[in-house]
Amino acid sequence: MAKKGIKSDSVIAVAKHWVGYGAAKDGLDGHNAYGRHADFAGGNFNEHLIPFEGAFAAKVGGIMPTYSILDGVTINGKPLEPVAAGYNKQLLTDLLRDKFHFDGVVLSDWLITNDCDGTCLDGEKPGVKPTLNEETFGMPGALRACHGSTGSPRRSMPVSISSVV
Repeated sequence: MAKKGIKSDSVIAVAKHWVGYGAAKDGLDGHNAYGRHADFAGGNFNEHLIPFEGAFAAKVGGIMPTYSILDGVTINGKPLEPVAAGYNKQLLTDLLRDKFHFDGVVLSDWLITNDCDGTCLDGEKPGVKPTLNEETFGMPGALRACHGSTGSPRRSMPVSISSVV
């Protein structure tokens, strides 16, 4: 019988964005400060859980929380704390771990801990073409890591198990 769990040659799927990313207020992207709120005034939060139920049934190995702050949601009779889902105990512990019994990896999106000021908060000025640089991705060297020193995309990035365990 095969052992359960993640091994050195394993590959896992990560379902995202837990939960409610599709309810972005005014249709704005939750990856940006101006789109950080999701609106559940219509009481349809439970509909946003349905895709994740399928992922749990398929034994998904990871969940990535949304950046969004979910407005108008009540869990176990208590209003949801107004913090991003990646910091929200009610969403990550009470709902994901306790109710859905998810015991896999919770993987944050990589800009979730970045400071957000200047262009990040206010967006580009009208008529200014957005720029992509290392700071855009929140990790110095991220562009070099993804594209290598030549600037061309890498087909694969070998990672030793000791670097992630």
